[in-house]
Amino acid sequence: MQVQKIEVIANETGGNHRTEKLLPGILAQLQATFGDYSLHKTEYHGHAEKLAAALCQENSDQPQTAWVLLVIGGDGTLHEVINGLQKNGGRKVAVGYIPTGTGDDFARAAGISEQPKKAIAQIAAASQPTALDIGVITMRHGEKHYFVNNIGIGLDALIVHLTNHSSSKMVLNKFHLGNLSYPLNAISAYQIQEPYPIRIKNAQGAHYQFERTFLMTVTNHPYFGGGIPIAPPADLQDHSLYLVLVEKPKLRGLPSLVYKILSSHSMDTPAIFHLKDTAFSLNVASKQHIQIDGEEGYSPIITRLSLSSQPFLI
Repeated sequence: MQVQKIEVIANETGGNHRTEKLLPGILAQLQATFGDYSLHKTEYHGHAEKLAAALCQENSDQPQTAWVLLVIGGDGTLHEVINGLQKNGGRKVAVGYIPTGTGDDFARAAGISEQPKKAIAQIAAASQPTALDIGVITMRHGEKHYFVNNIGIGLDALIVHLTNHSSSKMVLNKFHLGNLSYPLNAISAYQIQEPYPIRIKNAQGAHYQFERTFLMTVTNHPYFGGGIPIAPPADLQDHSLYLVLVEKPKLRGLPSLVYKILSSHSMDTPAIFHLKDTAFSLNVASKQHIQIDGEEGYSPIITRLSLSSQPFLI
């Protein structure tokens, strides 16, 4: 794909600072492959979204197809960039993703190589961008947020919270074992998380109510938590969201439930409730942990989930 201008946003702290080590080689390959580009390094949490927004403004005098935005970092960095584009008129800007994070669930779902050299080769080989689904969260007062992976309320969000605030995370990151933080904190989260009620409405207006919700995830693709196949049929190009809900299991039933999920058989058990649709409305009245692509928040929440799209070079 021929473009007039290439912008690059890089988060050197991505992947427990893995990006920082890989960046010189990645930039050298970008220069060899594409020639000149403009590099923008993030300096703090949330900076990637502001950089993407500023680039939309800077390039507003030319067609969105005239420039490409390459993202170097993890799914958190990609989440920020997509929010910066979607909120600022950049829905048609082609994105190239070079994943250097620890989980890289979006890359896994999109078929993007986790090896930077191969990821760059994929970007270069793409003759045209491919539109991939992006989740949209519309809050009660109209404010919009976007997600590339999933939004979770309950157990998975509590795991994210415990992982982000765990004293062991820094130690594990030091030894490049950051991926172990998630399963280790899952044990604590199971003991802490209390069941909660949730009301759900699908795009056709059908209502569902659950009183003992333990985990509720609406996902854009099959994976969460660094490769766990929570919704195996989900696809980034099927224009659908997948809602997965689990009511709190008894301890003796937990091993079987975990096995079903890890072995991609979650669709085969009645203990896991699935819905596929283009939109959902959620109403959670109690205070619960929420995660949006790993970013923390809290309910109560009344929100509508729907779809947008973003072109990617894959």
